[in-house]
Amino acid sequence: MGTKTQAEVERAPAARVLRRRPWQQPLQ
Repeated sequence: MGTKTQAEVERAPAARVLRRRPWQQPLQ
């Protein structure tokens, strides 16, 4: 499944949403 860590896998989708919808930023 690659050498991505759980944190990277969870942050990967978050980064896509952030770039797609800058007005809908996730709670950091």
